[in-house]
Amino acid sequence: MSQDITFTIPFQTPVAPLGELPVGKHIRWLQGYGLIKTDEQAQRYRSIDVPELVRRVYPTSQDFLLALNAIGWEFLYDDFLECDTKTAIDVTGQLIDSLVSPPPEHSVPLVSAHADLWQRLCTGSSEEWLVRITANRWSFFSSCLMEVVDQCDGRIPSASEYLNLRLRGTADLDYAYALAERFEGYELPPQVWHSSRMHSMRWHAGTHKVIVNEVHSEEKEEARRSFNLIRLLMSERNLSHTDAVSYAKELADRHLQKFLKEEEVVPEFCDRIGLDEPGRHAVGHYLDTLRNWVNGNYAWHCSSGRYNPG
Repeated sequence: MSQDITFTIPFQTPVAPLGELPVGKHIRWLQGYGLIKTDEQAQRYRSIDVPELVRRVYPTSQDFLLALNAIGWEFLYDDFLECDTKTAIDVTGQLIDSLVSPPPEHSVPLVSAHADLWQRLCTGSSEEWLVRITANRWSFFSSCLMEVVDQCDGRIPSASEYLNLRLRGTADLDYAYALAERFEGYELPPQVWHSSRMHSMRWHAGTHKVIVNEVHSEEKEEARRSFNLIRLLMSERNLSHTDAVSYAKELADRHLQKFLKEEEVVPEFCDRIGLDEPGRHAVGHYLDTLRNWVNGNYAWHCSSGRYNPG
């Protein structure tokens, strides 16, 4: 069973008290947009345990309802992509259009709900942050389109191609990290966000996050005939299942160690670019965000019903 597979993470991260999360309001928001219509759908959604993930990856959020809505929407969109190809392409195209202009009043539930999220996320945000998050969303939706079309076409990517697609788009990493800035009331200085050093740290932390997901979701992805890193490694490298998982875990471990190594020299990096005290505080908060996602993501995967067999 995938949830029995252990990753070693050499640090702890904070967790917000569950009582601080407005779970009832979150469910009503989903129901209000028609994203949950039946008791069966509600039960299946609750098994994901979005509150557990949110309280781990955004433990100091100033708006837990918006955080729940944003992360919950991501899971429902991911499940939606399993529908027929034409519908997936059409709705994703509408989502891309909605980034620059409001969608029609009577759009499909996913588009209407995302428009509400988008308006709330953008209100009061800086121009720099808006440019970044808009680029994040465009890249995410475009990558999802690519994956949907490739699966329809029968094109099987290499393990390397697939991992790069996940890291550059479909895993939605930069968006997840940008949400922390929005929810927790800080903003990374532009010269830091765009630096090669911070890009490298996001890449290493993100690779760990993606591999944990690939290992834990393998049984689910196999059942619905979706791409998965473990299966691609088995086929491409002629590995047993055990060896493919071991290879993936070792790769995740290496990236985590590289992240921690780079983290050690961040103070010197801040000195070299002449960062002021507020900027240094934001950098420290952003590193906490990356750590929260590494550790919180793994802890959530170990308990979420989303990846239980069947």
